[in-house]
Amino acid sequence: MDIIVLFFLCKYIYKKAVKKGLPPINWILYFISLWFLGFFIGINIASLFYVIDKKNILSITPFALIAYPISFAGFHIIKSILDKKPDADNQNSALEKNN
Repeated sequence: MDIIVLFFLCKYIYKKAVKKGLPPINWILYFISLWFLGFFIGINIASLFYVIDKKNILSITPFALIAYPISFAGFHIIKSILDKKPDADNQNSALEKNN
């Protein structure tokens, strides 16, 4: 399921970066690195709340409930940065008006 969600979010970032006239591969790599960083931070925060018993393997559900929202923060960070950049069409029309 993680791979499917990551695929669709990368596709969204790709389209937004192309619309802005920016190199999409760089933005996808930024997003994936923030996703995994957020997941790692979320797992560490969750491990503070839940004690893992060596005899019983704790379900991944409590960890996922904390890690996924923090991972989605990486998507929202990249999305907000791309939203603040001007569109490629607006850049070209602004240059034509100045000339």
